[in-house]
Amino acid sequence: MKKAAALLLVLALALAACVSAWAEAEEETVRLDLEIGFEKNAYFSTYDVKVFVDDEQVAVMDHGIDYAGTLMLAPGKHIIRFEEAGSSRPSKGETLISISGPSLYHCEIHAKSSLIKITDERTEEISEDRPAPGRLPVVAVDGENRLQVSVEFTKNGLFSKYDVDLYCDDVLIARMPHGKDYEGTWLVSSGTHLIMFCKAGDRSVRGSVTVKAEGDAAFSCRIEAERNKVRIDRDRLTY
Repeated sequence: MKKAAALLLVLALALAACVSAWAEAEEETVRLDLEIGFEKNAYFSTYDVKVFVDDEQVAVMDHGIDYAGTLMLAPGKHIIRFEEAGSSRPSKGETLISISGPSLYHCEIHAKSSLIKITDERTEEISEDRPAPGRLPVVAVDGENRLQVSVEFTKNGLFSKYDVDLYCDDVLIARMPHGKDYEGTWLVSSGTHLIMFCKAGDRSVRGSVTVKAEGDAAFSCRIEAERNKVRIDRDRLTY
């Protein structure tokens, strides 16, 4: 009898652990919009800055160029870290935020020789219908051509409901929440650029298209998340 009771207890504990793990896996995510201003230095500390959220790199900010993007995160506390790019002993700055629903985090960063100073911070709740942030980093440091980008993201009903990372020339521009369209303006150099759409966290599942920028232009397309690739159609480039 005691053995049976002990066995039932073990089974109950195992079931509770499975339920807990399943609940964590199914944890809801909420939208976080980032708006980061970057003060430009004239002579010293003119380095670019990497942006991390919970140790995951989400962007590289060219020096003096503001950044805006959207992430999907679990409710709770998150660490946002800024780190000097291209240095073995980088200057850093970090802050802790807490979100419970769709939110906006705004700050200004200042590149210094020994640290990255963070000022003018605020975190506020936003409506789910708020337009996605429009300010985006320069794709090429010598870019002067304005490329207007518009992406329609078809929403799936049951399967392949993943988010998509948007890249230009291997630079992460934004993470597109599943089914949410994207619009923004990029500054790119003249020539051919690779626009790539990857499953968030898995770049083997992707789709790509090349565009040739010769002066200001507009690019638009529609994407659809599939099991083994991101399908791109209706792509169009106009000058």
